[in-house]
Amino acid sequence: MFKLLVTKSLFCFVVILILFQQGTCSEIFEKSENPLFDQTKIAFTSGMIRTSAQVVEHPLAVIMTQLQKSGPQSSLKNLTKFYAKVPHELYRGFIPACGTFAINNIYRFPIMYMLPSVLPESVSKIGTVASLAAVDTMVMLPLNAMTTKMITGGLNMRETLSPDLFHGFSTVYARQFAAWGTFIPAYYYFKGVAQDLNPDGLGFGSFLGIGSGIGTCYTAAVLPFDKTRTRILQKGAIDKSFVMAAKRIIAEEGWRGFYTGWRVDLPKAILFNTFHTLALHRTDMILKEKGYR
Repeated sequence: MFKLLVTKSLFCFVVILILFQQGTCSEIFEKSENPLFDQTKIAFTSGMIRTSAQVVEHPLAVIMTQLQKSGPQSSLKNLTKFYAKVPHELYRGFIPACGTFAINNIYRFPIMYMLPSVLPESVSKIGTVASLAAVDTMVMLPLNAMTTKMITGGLNMRETLSPDLFHGFSTVYARQFAAWGTFIPAYYYFKGVAQDLNPDGLGFGSFLGIGSGIGTCYTAAVLPFDKTRTRILQKGAIDKSFVMAAKRIIAEEGWRGFYTGWRVDLPKAILFNTFHTLALHRTDMILKEKGYR
């Protein structure tokens, strides 16, 4: 079932990416005198497309979260057998997960392009990473907590509403800092390599290659924070801080425990990093054509 799920996810994502690459939504990019407005229109389109992709991506996130929750007591094979009997359970937490991607894909691109132009050059990169991580955390923390509690506790949205939705701020911030600190330099590095290899222009295969490189780096850097975040945000969590959760993971599973579920996370990371790469490249091209960059 897992291989079939990944195959379907890849197919649907490839269709979405090809449509995006071919400029299906290009009619919304009309000439404007305000570059920030143009970036915001692009971001809204990306947010809608990214949210629709949750139909195929969310089941992978559910399986990975369950693996991270259960640790060595569970296995990918057992989980796929379970979800094969109750496939609707793969969409627990779907609504708050969609809300997360609908919101954060709207503000991310404008921030990425606006901050480097207003911050001093010496701190522009680290400042952009820190700012994106902070905004992400404030927006994502309650939605992440709600999604994780619904997946791990089998609860509905009303039952997950509680003050502890804002618990784990430092852990989620560390996770987002690692994510952006990995994505931004990896994006420019792998895109530069692809442009050197393809001086006549980047095709879909190039974007998939860039996304694969970024996705591999992303999984290696971010998965330990994902594991710790799940342990803190899950229903009935014992650990209340990043340090406590990390110590328990090491004691119970060893250092390899931080990479529980990597076989699920890696294809998911490749998919969404390929999307972000293509979206950023299109944004760059559009803004350059209009003389904003």
